[in-house]
Amino acid sequence: QGRFEEAKALLVDILEVRKRAIGEEHPDSLGSMNNLANVYKDLGEFDKAATGYEKAISLAPDFAQAHRNLAAIREYEAGDPHLTQMENLWQRSSGSGRAELGFALATVEEKLGNFDKSFACLEEANKLRRAELGYRIEDDAALFARIRACEFERLPRNSGEPAGIRPIFIVGMMRSGTSLVEQILASHGSVYGGGELETLNRLIMPKLLDPAHPDRFSEDEIAALRSGYLEDLNSLDVRETVITDKMPLNFRWLGFILAAFPEARIVHVSRDPRATCWSIFKHFFADEGNPYAWDMREVAAYYGLYLELMAHWRHRFADRIHELSYEVLTHNQERETRSLLEYCDLEWDPACLEFHKTKRAVTTSSAAQVRKAMYTGSSEAWRHFEPYISTLLEALDARTSATD
Repeated sequence: QGRFEEAKALLVDILEVRKRAIGEEHPDSLGSMNNLANVYKDLGEFDKAATGYEKAISLAPDFAQAHRNLAAIREYEAGDPHLTQMENLWQRSSGSGRAELGFALATVEEKLGNFDKSFACLEEANKLRRAELGYRIEDDAALFARIRACEFERLPRNSGEPAGIRPIFIVGMMRSGTSLVEQILASHGSVYGGGELETLNRLIMPKLLDPAHPDRFSEDEIAALRSGYLEDLNSLDVRETVITDKMPLNFRWLGFILAAFPEARIVHVSRDPRATCWSIFKHFFADEGNPYAWDMREVAAYYGLYLELMAHWRHRFADRIHELSYEVLTHNQERETRSLLEYCDLEWDPACLEFHKTKRAVTTSSAAQVRKAMYTGSSEAWRHFEPYISTLLEALDARTSATD
């Protein structure tokens, strides 16, 4: 619910009560320890988060999730005891735990510049994760075809009762820079950063998965989508009247959004496809919302579906979508930020240039990056792994060429 300070206080109380009852820290508290450390991480308190993960590991040395979380926020030097500990555990681990450790080791080895070791761990970890899921790219291809076929009885520009809240939807592929863009907007005095809201997916997906539902959506259905979404925004109970929703995969629902919210703003963030897809492949997604992520060919195939759908939306709504390049933003921060705020009907706020100083919870895997000043070069990081990812690069080249 976004109530991080309350969550932190409750988790601290839970751990203190258990410690008093037992007389010492106990493995039964591992979940609460890890959750408390996660809250500290989300709030940008990385030292406290690291201490929490380390405490959990000291109680349960095979707690793979805590190892992975710690690896993501710490810096390392060669011979680091934590790296040695993970390597030893990796040798005797299996299943989901081994997959998480693989991602953790890959993160540390990349930080140390050991790209061959990093990729070897990633390759096996992704295979293990892929084996756990029954994913078929054909299912997503069918879903995207259904989306493109959707029509609405009326696509208004100004209809319905004016809402007290105005949403800004930040969309794009995962790992494309949507967290950075939300952090910039959330630094504005009139904007609340809502994070990755699941509302649209919950309201729209069941209808699309129902074969009996027609491709044409009625005015009543669009009105229900509007009211249901606004109800969720109102439940956030914040003072700001502009709220961002940075669920990247909302790019699938742009037609629905523009039908239900003629006042909405849509910011489409794009990034070098090689950087985007490589970042997806090397990232551990804890849930199953991105099941294509564990195989290079499937990552490229999904990226191709995304390109096709965005071309469809541009053809219909080009004047209503703000295109923002991650690379251009990092090279021309003030110019692009001013353009972004103007599109969003927001007055200039210099705090948006110092987004890294904004105190707010960030729950995505980019939590550490958005707390740093703007920097360039991250879209070139994939080049360290170029010798190992020809499968991805060739598949991406074929997909992007076909879309062009």
